[in-house]
Amino acid sequence: MIPLDSPEQNNVAREPARSLAICVFCGSRPGRRAGVTAAAQQVGALIGQRGHELVYGGSGSGLMGEVARAARVNDALITGYVPRYIYELELGIELPPQTLHITSDLFERKQRMIEHGDAFIALPGGYGTLDEIFEVLSLGYLRITAKPLILLNAENYWDGLVDLANSLHEEGFADRAPGPSFRITRSPDEAITMAEESTKVLARDSMDMAR
Repeated sequence: MIPLDSPEQNNVAREPARSLAICVFCGSRPGRRAGVTAAAQQVGALIGQRGHELVYGGSGSGLMGEVARAARVNDALITGYVPRYIYELELGIELPPQTLHITSDLFERKQRMIEHGDAFIALPGGYGTLDEIFEVLSLGYLRITAKPLILLNAENYWDGLVDLANSLHEEGFADRAPGPSFRITRSPDEAITMAEESTKVLARDSMDMAR
């Protein structure tokens, strides 16, 4: 259990910086499909195996807990952001060792996760996950950020969201961006690869602009 004697707690020594900070959005509930749980575990494991940092919502429950535990078993540096009231509700749920930042509310949590992450992978989740996805989509659409968003479509969970996005464009409520607003895959391995490749492209573009 992490004491609440300061707004930010660190219960593990910080390791050297990883090559990417991959922010994972996902549910605080496990859902009903074993394939979704397996995908969450694979994403966490791959983040650690490929030497990346996991950034997530700081919970030990549901898919969040599955991602974090698998990441930690595979030696990933983990940074969590959790609102104080959720932290207090989940005091009995064990967290893997991580740097845990306790935020004032959901809005601050979302902002800090988005600022910290180099790339975003969205696993299945509920309203909070949708809110995080649409925040990143809106920032990208307005060209405020170019950080990549990958939807991990485990068990075809995001098919409805893809249909909704297409409808927004077809009905004239959003222009189609020159590049993809998000990428989608059913493979955890491909999701990590997409994050790695997309950030490399962004880095090259930034270097070209600086010349």
